[in-house]
Formats: sequence, structure tokens, C-alpha cells
Amino acid sequence: MKEVMKICPFCIPVQMTLYRCLVAVIGVLAVVVFVAVVFQSTPDAPAPQAEYEARMSVSVVCENAVKQRFRAPSHIGSGGWPSPDVKELPGSRFRLASYVDAENEAGETVRTNFVCIAEGSGEDYEVVELTVR
Repeated sequence: MKEVMKICPFCIPVQMTLYRCLVAVIGVLAVVVFVAVVFQSTPDAPAPQAEYEARMSVSVVCENAVKQRFRAPSHIGSGGWPSPDVKELPGSRFRLASYVDAENEAGETVRTNFVCIAEGSGEDYEVVELTVR
């Protein structure tokens, strides 16, 4: 003889409802995680292009300040443009620590270290401090 299983008519709707709720909760969580990842923003991080332009501007204003300070500068910095030696400081300031090869009064080329601090924003920077060592 075959055994016939009796199923409670009230259990099937309850199981289906629990299953649907579980699927709905997992779906909502997946959407929340997706939206959080897609729209994640870091407002404190500068855009790469803006940072590049700032470093370029600081390199130019510092180079101009160094050229005015020395008699006959022939080479400034360690190469690369903008200078890889430009470091960001707090308060919209940048620091360029590098060197200049320039002629002295005797006509000899002498290497001199300098530190230039520039302040500003965008492409508008000005030298606030130039220290020659």
C-alpha cells in the first residue's frame, strides 16, 4: 500500500510567505549595497586634473622666483614636469624642495638647495616663502 502524506493546508502559505520575505530582504540589501558603492564619494580627495594643475602652477611660480633670485640659473630641479618634488601642505599650500645650478660671481656653476612654499588655488599661486640653503 502506498502511504499518503497529509500536508497541512495552512503550512504551505506560511512557508511561501517566509520565502518571499527572505527573497525581498536579500534583494533590498543588495540594492542598498550597490547604490552605496556606486555613489560613494570622497569630497576631500582632489581630482587628479586639479592636483596636476596645482602642482604645475606651483612649479612655475617657484621656478620664476628662483630665476629672479639667482644670477644665471642654468638648471632647476631634478627633472620631470611638473616637478615631482612638489608636496601638498595643509591650508592650500604646496612645498617645493629642490636645487638650482647657477653661476656665481666667479663664473663657476654651483648647485644650491632651496625650499619654496606657494599658496593659492586653481592655477593662481604665489610664493609666500623662498629659503635658499
